[in-house]
Amino acid sequence: MKQELLRIIKMPLFGLIIGAGTVIRLIFACFDHLYRENLFWSLSASSWGKIGAFTMAALILAVFARLFSLDNEYGTQDVISSTVFGRQRLFWHRQFAATTGVIIGVMTLSTANVLISVSLGQRLIWESEWIMNFLVHTGIALCGCIGLSVVAGAICDISKSQPVTLCICGIPFLISIFVNADMVQPFELFWFFRYGFFTELMRGETPPSMLGFWIIWYGIMLILVLMIAIHKRKERKEL
Repeated sequence: MKQELLRIIKMPLFGLIIGAGTVIRLIFACFDHLYRENLFWSLSASSWGKIGAFTMAALILAVFARLFSLDNEYGTQDVISSTVFGRQRLFWHRQFAATTGVIIGVMTLSTANVLISVSLGQRLIWESEWIMNFLVHTGIALCGCIGLSVVAGAICDISKSQPVTLCICGIPFLISIFVNADMVQPFELFWFFRYGFFTELMRGETPPSMLGFWIIWYGIMLILVLMIAIHKRKERKEL
């Protein structure tokens, strides 16, 4: 797993996306400080809804998912499949590496947000509940990011194609961003788009209703894609 994690961290896009997300967060924080001082701390606590979710989605789909298609890209698929390591453990090592990468990414963005907020807002009125709100939003966002990472990794392992994974995972993510939560009703198509693909969690929010249903939904989704990925590896004699 360590080797797979180092592959992720050494990818140029890893640092580039994290850096770009931090710079954009700084720009937004500056505007909040200048024009919305009374909301500065609450906006800081919920920053995942603006910048964090997009940054982590880009990181997962552009960097972490690629880990599962490297063998196909480099033409080493047959060699990997013929080894004990490739047959039994590589898929899970890559999933654990991607999950660790998600944790590093979320913690890095969270730390950057804290430093930016404290630096710009030190003269503003402090909100006593800011720390708890920040931790809650960050924890929810971390769960959503891990969920998307696991699904994207499994889909990429099944398809052996990062572009295919980008389409399958990226399109629902983008659609959900633009769905107006006030305009959808339970069990409508766009209701599923809004809340059914980890986007709401990645924004640091939980679905406003039927939380038990969504827990079951996410659990089934994760188990299903992992089972399909394992089945496909068995067909290719990789497990």
